[in-house]
Amino acid sequence: MLRSLKRTLKSTCFVIREGKTESIAIRELVPGDLLVLEEGQTLPADGVLLRASNLTIDESSLTGESVPVEKSVDSEALSGTTVLTGSGVAEIRKTGLNSQLGSIAKVLRDFESTPSPLLVTVRKSVRVLFLASLALGGLIFWFNLRHGHGLGESLIASLTLAMAAIPEEFPLVFTLYLSFAAYRLSKSGILVKSLPAVEGLGRVDVICTDKTGTLTEGKFLLESIVDGGGISETVLRRTLVFGCEPKAVDAMESSILEFATRRWSEADVEEVRREWELRFDYPFDPKAKYMCHVWRERTSGKEFLAMKGALEGVLARCGPDANRGEILKKAEALAASGKRLLGLAYSEGRFSGERAEDERNLRFIGILSFADPIRASVPAAIRECHARGVRLKMLTGDHLLTAHAIADAIRLPHSHDELFAGPDLEMLPAAERAIAYRKGAIFARLKPEQKLELVRALKDEGKIVAMTGDGVNDALALKLADVGISMGERATDVARSSAQMILMKNDFGGIVSAIVEGQRVLDSLRQSFGYLIAFHIPIIGIATIQALFLDRPILRPIHIVLLELIVHPVSAFVFTEGRAAGRKTREFVGFRKIVGSSIRGTLLGAVCLAAYFGLGGTEEYRGSIATLLLVLGNTGILIAEAGGILRIVETRSRRPVFTSLLLVLLGSLLVYVPVFSKIFSISRFNLGTFSLLAGIGFGLGLIVLPRE
Repeated sequence: MLRSLKRTLKSTCFVIREGKTESIAIRELVPGDLLVLEEGQTLPADGVLLRASNLTIDESSLTGESVPVEKSVDSEALSGTTVLTGSGVAEIRKTGLNSQLGSIAKVLRDFESTPSPLLVTVRKSVRVLFLASLALGGLIFWFNLRHGHGLGESLIASLTLAMAAIPEEFPLVFTLYLSFAAYRLSKSGILVKSLPAVEGLGRVDVICTDKTGTLTEGKFLLESIVDGGGISETVLRRTLVFGCEPKAVDAMESSILEFATRRWSEADVEEVRREWELRFDYPFDPKAKYMCHVWRERTSGKEFLAMKGALEGVLARCGPDANRGEILKKAEALAASGKRLLGLAYSEGRFSGERAEDERNLRFIGILSFADPIRASVPAAIRECHARGVRLKMLTGDHLLTAHAIADAIRLPHSHDELFAGPDLEMLPAAERAIAYRKGAIFARLKPEQKLELVRALKDEGKIVAMTGDGVNDALALKLADVGISMGERATDVARSSAQMILMKNDFGGIVSAIVEGQRVLDSLRQSFGYLIAFHIPIIGIATIQALFLDRPILRPIHIVLLELIVHPVSAFVFTEGRAAGRKTREFVGFRKIVGSSIRGTLLGAVCLAAYFGLGGTEEYRGSIATLLLVLGNTGILIAEAGGILRIVETRSRRPVFTSLLLVLLGSLLVYVPVFSKIFSISRFNLGTFSLLAGIGFGLGLIVLPRE
């Protein structure tokens, strides 16, 4: 992540020192230097602008705002942002770890990832079972020595029990299932960097997602111009074209020019530009949030001023004939319907070049109403999340009224007291902010540290949190979340490095696909864990009894190796076809599942011991029967753990049948192929006995508890 942050900066920059422009290494940049800004440059430090000419900066990586910001003198220029157009000079104020980008790097440097819930469960389970197995093995070793068995025999007995008890194969199965899930997700354009994230998304409680580009298309479409008075088509066309930069620098200006081309023609738009030349370029006013240009007709010398920007800023510079009350009323209704708004005004005459003088008594033309269409797949994806018990929190840089309208359009459940804005949250005490974060459904204009607070508040409540993001400002929240998801092709390297999953397409539907896949792999792991319980109980039971009461072992180390490294991994492939439950469950393995698996495992162990102690013949023959029963009994166990015969028939799953046949084939090889019989010390017996043992093993598949 730190390397990704470093790559966002070039190694050299131009500064003005003692009146001369010179190139220096960025590491030599110090507060007080005058940094020369040029197009395409990524700023290496924080500063304040002393000069700015047509300067626009892309701050989306830090602020999340998709629209480029036009800069003027005294505006901030932050590290990690990129100059899109124009030039300027900035006085450096903060460098290195003290800068905006550096502060994020400083936190990431000491930030540790949070392991997924299942990974914590697996680590704890394996650790406990490992320590218990060592303790039991040590007890068996001491018991055998005390009863006169030799050192070698006691060691073999204790190691056999330890091998039987330690579930060393489950981490392998765990990794295998998650790898299969990651492969399936990759086909849908979802790249998984951290395998446990797949499982985490299957149990996620809350998804915190961006609005623009994720829930919506991220394309601003000028839908209409709400008329503010009788304006001729010629004046309207001029104002629309002249209010934009000669070369469009953002999505809104591109949309305005596309609207003009559709309404008239591309030739008409180009003709306006050919006949006029730019005379005065008044840059974006960061306080009133508007900009304007003065153009002059080449032939007549007639001048025309075009202004566009925030409605309040434009109206403040219009004449008394503008009906402000009526205009603002219309604007409020448009904002409530989810539109982004700009005001449009013009003036004709002679202009002096004095901005305050030229921008007086303009005539208001109308309100530009922009729509950011919602993605067609989002409403269905929202319903799917709700059906699966996953809550959605929408984060946006828009006005709350606009966000509220978008939430209505995508049918995101929310109420008026679940809407919060970043500036308002700053005014609340820490305890009340935490309550707001947990309660809220829509959050507008959150700062990076507030996104981090949001994730922390939800996790403190015990929720499993997924966070989406694409900018440097999202890196901290992505890192802290249980599942960090980097969104879209525009995502920064820092966001992708901090996230556990990368969606190549900025589409919320992809997250729902990943949730379904996560629930499917969880179901697979639950089945596999149940099989693990049923598989190990008879092995541990037989190994314990033979160590305590028998002079000759039933299960030898070679048998344990056969069961642990061949039978179990082969059987585990049965459970890679898990199904996604209708609603998620926080419980990894339920009580009924544990009881059912324990009953099957205990019964198999009892049958094996009964065969050994109850049948006639030599110890080698009876031991072979018990060992073969243990192998063939796994056919019934895996069928039961897969849901039973009825579910297998219903789902038409071939893997349980195919794996059962493989286990029967393995058993026949052990009995009827001399080389295997010799290696594994298995006696030969007739086909009728073998068939009976296979039938007993298969019968265990009938033991399935309801809703297990």
